[in-house]
Amino acid sequence: MDDSEAVLDTTKRMLESFGFEVQIAENGKNGFNLFQKDQFDGVFTDINMPVMGGVELIRKIRTLGSKVVIAAMSGGNTDDWKEVVLKIGADHALEKPFGVEEVEKICQSIQ
Repeated sequence: MDDSEAVLDTTKRMLESFGFEVQIAENGKNGFNLFQKDQFDGVFTDINMPVMGGVELIRKIRTLGSKVVIAAMSGGNTDDWKEVVLKIGADHALEKPFGVEEVEKICQSIQ
């Protein structure tokens, strides 16, 4: 989930190259609705999104008791954002721009 079309497209292509089927959401609320309807192996979410941000999305997913692998992405809002998302339940924290090697490492933890 991301509110940037370029980041969505690039991340989607990376994930598909590793054999994953990808669903897109432009914000956390839409992403959470998709998550409740489908079973996901992993969630990639931006921290700063309209309607519902990534921090709230991560909390809501973990409140459901889900053990899905969550990767949080950000352009580096604050110095401690990585610590915050990992503390609330994200499994990975990616600083934008990130490369295919970082996504591959996360994909390996999903499979």
